Amino acid sequence: MRVRIVGEAALVAVDTVGRLCWPVVSRGRVCKSDLSALRAALHAPQLEGLCKLVVVHHAPVLRGGRADWPWHGLRGARGLLRVAREAGADAILCGHIHERFVVPGPPLVVNAASSTELGKEGYFELTIRRGKLERIEERKL
Repeated sequence: MRVRIVGEAALVAVDTVGRLCWPVVSRGRVCKSDLSALRAALHAPQLEGLCKLVVVHHAPVLRGGRADWPWHGLRGARGLLRVAREAGADAILCGHIHERFVVPGPPLVVNAASSTELGKEGYFELTIRRGKLERIEERKL
């Protein structure tokens, strides 16, 4: 787990890929120890008053909040969502799913998709003011 403070945001990165990643098995996982570390990181006094953004590769949910299929989704997704909500994360930033979407929270789930996929180029722009996630805007290239 890594924590970086950038301006008014705290980025808390959780590894959902692990040491082994096979091309045909693309599911991720969040272990209980990861959840404990995430809870501790989000409660750290240094993050008080900052916008707390959890960063993972695998999306915990699909568009509309649906679960992904077992060989593609994130094992431990419910735990990740629960800990992020209880510990005050503003959003979970993720990818893996090649579709750009936002699922209401708390916390919000912001899936970036692919910024370079032909015909779907784009990204989300997050506006953070006074330690709060104020706005998310989709930008198309």
